[in-house]
Amino acid sequence: MKLKLYGTAITGKPPEQLIQEAINDLDRLLKFNKSVERLCLLGSAYKRKAWIAPGPQRKESLAKMARYFREAQISNEKHRLLDSFPTLNLLAAEILLGWYGGTPEVSPADLKGLCEQLRAYAVEMYQQEPNFRNSITMPECDLILALAGNTLNEQKRLLVDAYRHAMKH
Repeated sequence: MKLKLYGTAITGKPPEQLIQEAINDLDRLLKFNKSVERLCLLGSAYKRKAWIAPGPQRKESLAKMARYFREAQISNEKHRLLDSFPTLNLLAAEILLGWYGGTPEVSPADLKGLCEQLRAYAVEMYQQEPNFRNSITMPECDLILALAGNTLNEQKRLLVDAYRHAMKH
């Protein structure tokens, strides 16, 4: 295998095919044993597919992205765990799905409530264990709320500053 700059493999296969092969592998693993990590990996694979997919395929990929991140979030809730990664990705997928003509399953009130819950949890966790993941959750929630409320343009300076502040930690 030849390597390209930054370690990206040159396979001769189009990105769509590589992503689909990863999805197929993850589907097989999920049938063997369903876990939050595998659900998140599948959600992330569909996120990548949505980035490069045209029109209707993008909407379908966003719906599947939301589905797998929702399953991961529900699994965490059953175990009384709160994890920002699947929740924030679920919320992003829901917002984008709405933009592309899909029907989001998370109401604006639930979206706001989840972000408030994540922010409070991130502050608490950051006090216990300061790290990047805990510090980045707050601006991520702000971004989700700005996207959902169509206020991104008005809030972009605050968001950039919040991300810069989080990067220092």
